[in-house]
Amino acid sequence: MLDFFDYFFLRLYIFYKGRKDSTAFTQSMNFISIMQLIIVFLLFTVVERISLGRISIRFLEKENFFALCFLLFAIVWIMNWLRYRRVSFYRWLKVKFSESPFNEKIKMWMLFTLPVLLFVVAITFKTFTK
Repeated sequence: MLDFFDYFFLRLYIFYKGRKDSTAFTQSMNFISIMQLIIVFLLFTVVERISLGRISIRFLEKENFFALCFLLFAIVWIMNWLRYRRVSFYRWLKVKFSESPFNEKIKMWMLFTLPVLLFVVAITFKTFTK
């Protein structure tokens, strides 16, 4: 699963760097972290539905829910920062994925629409499985 996020990070970083963006690293990190949070939200929803409501995050009030989301985002962002901050790791990713068949199959617009698609799937699943 980490290879999936590593590939996404590399592609996003190269995309933002190519646009001469000085915040390429931060933007790539934010994008990956938000995508990981969406996946966590989807997993929470699936677990809640499978357990028939016995395991739920509904007990959280609105303010507590947003605080939990912010805390999760901060934890995920720090973990990603610790993983991707080294230049040598970036070089290793570049070598690792340089011959990947996905480089030509996966377009940039697909990378940007994936989190939106995952979010729509999570909301749809939560709405229709009440």
